[in-house]
Amino acid sequence: MAYERGLQERCIELLERLRLPYRFGTDELIDAVAALRGKPIDLVAMEPPPPGVVVHGQLHQFEDLDVIMYEPATYQLHQLHSVSHEVGHLLFEHPDDPSLRAVAQEEARSQGRDPSKIIRVSGRTGYSSIQEVEAETLASLIRQRMYRSRLLPPPQPSGSAERWEAAFTRPIKERRR
Repeated sequence: MAYERGLQERCIELLERLRLPYRFGTDELIDAVAALRGKPIDLVAMEPPPPGVVVHGQLHQFEDLDVIMYEPATYQLHQLHSVSHEVGHLLFEHPDDPSLRAVAQEEARSQGRDPSKIIRVSGRTGYSSIQEVEAETLASLIRQRMYRSRLLPPPQPSGSAERWEAAFTRPIKERRR
């Protein structure tokens, strides 16, 4: 339980470093992470993995570019969650996953990138490692913040539209713990 509480605090600290606006989407998230890391991020629909391999998303880190790959044959919310999960690996600076290197090199070749320039690879295949739990927790918090703006008014409204929205939104009662 203490680990989970500490993990949530670390995730919130990472999110605060991004300085995301109250209302943000995937594009703003990717732009904020790219700015923080000092290099661009490409989002790419990945090719189907080899038979028997289950991968929902991958991260290929090059010296001058990060590539986040998502599974195109799934529903949009799952794709967006996979992208957020890979952002988690970037922000936590998780180590390389050598078991995915061959698949990553083949993907890089198919995209016209030099596979020898890959410096780190990760992919979401399960949730058994600490790195996967960290990335998944951060992804959940990212998505929660994205959707919060659709459910609640801004805490500090700016502009007439947000003030109007805040004035006429019924507060959600918090449950007792």
